[in-house]
Amino acid sequence: MEGDRSKLCFDETTADSFDAECLTLEDKLRHQKIPTSSEIAKRVAVFLKDLIYNSQGNDIEKLIYTIRHYGRRLQDCDPCEYVIANITMRVLYLVRVEYLSSVHGSEREIQYFAPSLDTLIRNAGNVEIRFDKPVYSIKQALLATVANLVQEIEDTPDDIAALAADHIHANEVIMVHGFSAIVTAFLITAKETVPNFEVVVVERAPYYDGHLTARRLAEAGISVSVVSDAAVLACMPRTDAVLIEPHAVLGDGGLVTRAGGAAMVFAARQHNVPLLVTVGMYKLSPMFTHQTPLKEQGSAASVIDPSDDSFFGAAEVYNPVFDYVPAKDVAVMVTNDGQHPPTYIYRLLTEYYHHADMGM
Repeated sequence: MEGDRSKLCFDETTADSFDAECLTLEDKLRHQKIPTSSEIAKRVAVFLKDLIYNSQGNDIEKLIYTIRHYGRRLQDCDPCEYVIANITMRVLYLVRVEYLSSVHGSEREIQYFAPSLDTLIRNAGNVEIRFDKPVYSIKQALLATVANLVQEIEDTPDDIAALAADHIHANEVIMVHGFSAIVTAFLITAKETVPNFEVVVVERAPYYDGHLTARRLAEAGISVSVVSDAAVLACMPRTDAVLIEPHAVLGDGGLVTRAGGAAMVFAARQHNVPLLVTVGMYKLSPMFTHQTPLKEQGSAASVIDPSDDSFFGAAEVYNPVFDYVPAKDVAVMVTNDGQHPPTYIYRLLTEYYHHADMGM
């Protein structure tokens, strides 16, 4: 993405250096060389921390423009990896907080209050709070806050796992979907204080990463059963809770899950089994469902037989990577910022992102 270099917060030489660094990260994102959303979030936060460190002058509007410019470039490489925009908006929020603290001695003007999520999104960028006063000695404070953000991302699995004993109880049967490092750590931590619970792992075809979850849980001494995706509905009546980590939490409290997650949640709904969500706050996105892009896995040949020309050539096959789970199916969200109902997501948006940055 081209931008006006005169608006950047550093000179041409530094801009060339950051363009090269950004291209390297863009290549990794575009070709999915960074395996997990948490690692992507960390890489983006470190990149923006480096940008702040190399920023020049005291013009905060230029710094905001530069962060947004590079954040958009990275987001365009993988529109379905919401954490890129999330981390960019979070860093922009931290910049605004530090600016207002320096200029006004408080953060009283940081957020536009809106009576609803819809009003908040519609007014993004329309409620003007100017950031045009030069400020000094703000860089070190910004570097410290962004460093804390990087540490927060790293500590997320442990912070969530520390709440495990509140949600896993003795003699329960917990169903999980595929592999998730956070879910696995959550269950292993629960084993330390909660005896005799059982885990049913859905293997999640065609990747079958549920077998990795089963192996790690078994090594921790947890009783594990592995079932196919087709057996979810049959196993649900003996399940006490469903535990998942979504790919993203949307602004309305709904979830973007990996393909197959919605079917498992539907089965849970049919049998009144509560859905527990373990998720880091870096996955909180202000996007609505209709704004989420469609991402498909493989080609049509991976779904239907390409040798049948009469059918293959005429068919339009959708093979999505993600499912959508509505907020009404979620019992509680266990995050590194505490435990929240899905209806509280709107409030969390105002605590983590500035209205002018939502949607970048």
